[in-house]
Amino acid sequence: MGENGTSEDWAQWMVNGKYADSCMDDSPTYGLRVHACNTASYQNGYQMWMYTNNGNGIKLMNAKTGLCLDGSAANGIRTHTCSTASFNNGYQKWGRFGDPGIYMWTNTATGKSIDFSANYGLRLHTSSTAAYEAGYQAWRS
Repeated sequence: MGENGTSEDWAQWMVNGKYADSCMDDSPTYGLRVHACNTASYQNGYQMWMYTNNGNGIKLMNAKTGLCLDGSAANGIRTHTCSTASFNNGYQKWGRFGDPGIYMWTNTATGKSIDFSANYGLRLHTSSTAAYEAGYQAWRS
């Protein structure tokens, strides 16, 4: 929490730890994906993620689409309309763990982490120290 109990808000990239030039990207045309990091996509909002930490978890919203990062057993990882109900039930609530600046992001509803690899693409997967240390579940922001 910020000063006086207010939430902390900030905007940053989500860069994969294994593939250093790969950023989480969301657009109406391509949907949620990992795509080559570039300044134009960040400035246009496709690769800019708005973080809101209210002390009870973190909401991640794409600056361009206005959709929230959402995770569930039924749908995996996706962006979806932001809602208080989805945050409260954990679908749009994320925890971050790890070294400052390089985090493992874990979905509250599933207990699984954001994972990216060339073999499996972007997905929610069982959280593991080995996957974090290898960079598959490490995200620089």
